[in-house]
Amino acid sequence: MRLPKLKPSSILEEEKKREEALHNGMVEIPLYGKIAAGTPIEAIANESERFSVPYDMVSRGQYYALTVEGDSMVNIGIMDGDTVIIKKADTANNGDIVVALVDESEATLKEIKKENGEVLLIPKNDNYQIRRFPASRVRVQGILSSLIRTYH
Repeated sequence: MRLPKLKPSSILEEEKKREEALHNGMVEIPLYGKIAAGTPIEAIANESERFSVPYDMVSRGQYYALTVEGDSMVNIGIMDGDTVIIKKADTANNGDIVVALVDESEATLKEIKKENGEVLLIPKNDNYQIRRFPASRVRVQGILSSLIRTYH
């Protein structure tokens, strides 16, 4: 008796994304809720809804969307109410804009810089201070890939 070969879930997810895109050029990714661009908010763990994006924005890898709440990143064009598209990752390079999880409970969107065993979370608004943590207290959850803004 032959057992069927099972594909890893990441491959199945990529195939589903491609199939969706063939129909309308768009795919749906999870919209996890709000992310602080200011004072960190409690981490979002559950998918609340889905968000449609062009396939080309998310063609390789796993992505999710978050709605920005706050103004700490306005100097680089990330505004309150924007939707950011995040590529799942657990590591980042200095200068990347990341979703950082602090103390396993607060999520924030900031530029990251690692130096001397510490992580600096750098806002892009002069009204906010750089936050410095021991590296063990900060976990990267993803890297900013794209931004979508709706004008009301």
